[in-house]
Amino acid sequence: MAKRKRSNLTEEEQRTSQAGARILMIAGGAIAIFIAVMGVIMSAFNAVETANLIEQYGETVASSCQPVPVGSTSVDFLPETDPPRQMILLEAGAQRFHDWHGDLTVQWKAADEAAVALVGCVEEDFVEIETCTYTRQSESARSGETFTSRITREQHAVTITLINPATGRIVDALSLTGPEPITCPDDEDVVGSGRERGDELTWADFGVWAEAYILE
Repeated sequence: MAKRKRSNLTEEEQRTSQAGARILMIAGGAIAIFIAVMGVIMSAFNAVETANLIEQYGETVASSCQPVPVGSTSVDFLPETDPPRQMILLEAGAQRFHDWHGDLTVQWKAADEAAVALVGCVEEDFVEIETCTYTRQSESARSGETFTSRITREQHAVTITLINPATGRIVDALSLTGPEPITCPDDEDVVGSGRERGDELTWADFGVWAEAYILE
């Protein structure tokens, strides 16, 4: 009969190891619960926002950007209404206001479904334009081992698709990219991996373009 291998750890070390493992399990469980609770809260928040949007502007308008229409663009697709042609700004692929909706002037912002002449579907993302790599010496591993740190440079990119919600036709679309971020840092200034992002675009970057369709 084979003898059971004895542990090289003392009883105190074993208790400390077990206590550490329990703490990690508890911490992991708490984080998982927090993430789940935040997910439920965000889902509830989005559901309320969607319900309010539909109540104020109706299902057809609220669904204008879900999905964003595709096809040809033409000023001939403008609604036959007198200016100002009031609008709302929605997140692309969702039934939610985009943050820029609050930046619309009172004269441009539609107050209800009957006033909506145009809907702007806003798609935005940070686009990777460069990744710089740096070789680092490991401090905890045996001598000679290295690892790679990466600094990603990203640029804000936004497309607004302006549509006639009554027909779903595209009046025009504009894509812009924001300023490039700073160049990758020098080797001696890099500790770990990360990202450098350029300044974000704002509604003001699109206002003059949109004005032509709202006021003319």
